[in-house]
Amino acid sequence: MPTIAQVLSISDSKEPLPYLVKNGFLYFGQNYGGNPNDLGYVKKLEIATSNVTNLTPDGLHGWAHWKAVHDYKNNRLIAYGEMMDENDVFRATLTLIDLINDAVSNVLHPNTGDCNEFISAVLDYKNGRLIVGERPYGGVTTGSQYPNGGGLWTIPLSSLTDPSTWSRVYEDPDNAEWSSMAINRDTVYASLFRSGTKSVVAKASLTDLTTWTVIVSSNRNDRHCYVDGDDDIIAFTTVDSEGNVEVHFSKDGGASWSVVDVAPAPTNAGADVIKIIGKYIVVFIQDVANNTTDIYLVDTENLTVTQLYSGLSGVVGHNRGAFDGSQKLYFGATTEAPPSYIYELAFDSKRVLTLTISNPKPAPNEVITLTATLKDEAGNPIQGVEIEFYRVQASNEHNNIYGDLIGTATTDANGNASIQYTVPSTIEKLWFRAIYKG
Repeated sequence: MPTIAQVLSISDSKEPLPYLVKNGFLYFGQNYGGNPNDLGYVKKLEIATSNVTNLTPDGLHGWAHWKAVHDYKNNRLIAYGEMMDENDVFRATLTLIDLINDAVSNVLHPNTGDCNEFISAVLDYKNGRLIVGERPYGGVTTGSQYPNGGGLWTIPLSSLTDPSTWSRVYEDPDNAEWSSMAINRDTVYASLFRSGTKSVVAKASLTDLTTWTVIVSSNRNDRHCYVDGDDDIIAFTTVDSEGNVEVHFSKDGGASWSVVDVAPAPTNAGADVIKIIGKYIVVFIQDVANNTTDIYLVDTENLTVTQLYSGLSGVVGHNRGAFDGSQKLYFGATTEAPPSYIYELAFDSKRVLTLTISNPKPAPNEVITLTATLKDEAGNPIQGVEIEFYRVQASNEHNNIYGDLIGTATTDANGNASIQYTVPSTIEKLWFRAIYKG
């Protein structure tokens, strides 16, 4: 059964936002809310020792960055939100965090009348850009007036530091907040909070960000209707007409959707798809009135729901947590006043998966055997679970994070699962990947 532990208590901020786990360190943002001097910070936590390093020791005035994306091609984090300039004017801001030397730099949008703070973003490597959504209201002094406030922007990854290359490509007609976004295959999905109406989840092609189709509308004025995804699953949460939290997910690129009822939502509460981990979806349901959060796990194969925790101190909003690549998820809990908290959600014992190939240098048309071996942390084999095998080519689009599925097999008593594969005659280089989604 998964366990939850508090790994950090923060006394001078009510909004901690975990971004990324890398080499045993958790990078996170600490927003200015709750700080007596209105200072925000970028920090990193050494998980093994609980030591915290402040990457912005003097603080950043009015700095509030709600989430970040990991630009692994350029070995950096891109956080986004707002901060004050030298004249104490709030501006939309990107913060670049170099993961080699931990250097931090900020890029401020020059015109507060054209852009409110950024609230969501997604990396589009296929087109070499960052897609960013803004708020129609918030800390930016003059607000966005172009012509409403629900602007969608594209920013080239090659010129993040040059705001003149940032382009507003779409304006939501209902003045929406772009609460969250995710890419699944060639489609971008977005959760939009339309003030005075309802939250919606909409989609658009990566080739046309000006044509959005609504998939579903929440049946109440609920801004926490979040979307998350990878190339295998896309999912989002809504609250139905009876006040129940639902998870909608698709495994076929949005062609069909499954719906799972999770639990009743407290009054004025929200529900976030925090993270998709293999076949599981982690859902946090916030009770704003009591400043607590309940945590659920949805199994997308068996369509079952498990409650992991009830009444966790703090409200888990905005960020969707940082996954360490093995069995742990880190997330922040916001409070009405400091202290705030960062928690660790640890799943069952770590699994170790290895892949071997019968002939690493096969000839064209040769049949080779791919063998995946799954063991636990103690080295004991794991029997009776399914392993997926993928072929990755140099020509695969990077939005396809797994590659092309070529077969599945079930582990035996030794933890081994094998398939045979015929090498094509026209491909020069091949990579293979085995995935365990337990």
